[in-house]
Amino acid sequence: MKTKTIAILGLITALYVALTVAIAPIGFGIVQFRVAEVMKPLALKGKKYIIALIIGLVIANMFSPSVGAMELVFMPIMCGLGGLVSYLLRGKPFIATTLYAVIISIGVATTLLVTFNAPFWITFASVSISELILMHVGRVLIDYIFRYSKVEK
Repeated sequence: MKTKTIAILGLITALYVALTVAIAPIGFGIVQFRVAEVMKPLALKGKKYIIALIIGLVIANMFSPSVGAMELVFMPIMCGLGGLVSYLLRGKPFIATTLYAVIISIGVATTLLVTFNAPFWITFASVSISELILMHVGRVLIDYIFRYSKVEK
């Protein structure tokens, strides 16, 4: 892997962490709006971005009030699964990002159910709304960035 690629992946990781921690109160919990999720559609642009997103998620989740195995093991697995599904469906970007949002929402709802006994379906619905908005906005932004910049795919 080129040094430039490693640097870009490091920046993606750092930006995911910064965007999550900067708004920490609303990036964690039953009702959450984790702005960093706009970066998740990077998975459509290449598998290498999935790794950066997973590492960013792990680091960001270390700041969670409920940090534990669900945040540090289960959610990164769900992030990777969602990223892989998105990558495989990259030819249908709307479907890819919608499924990624659903997978993350299932993961968050499961995590909050196990950790806080939060009602699964209420949490799933709440998180799904923000995930769908952020993923689809992110997809448009990322498409624009890749179209008009010299970012490697």
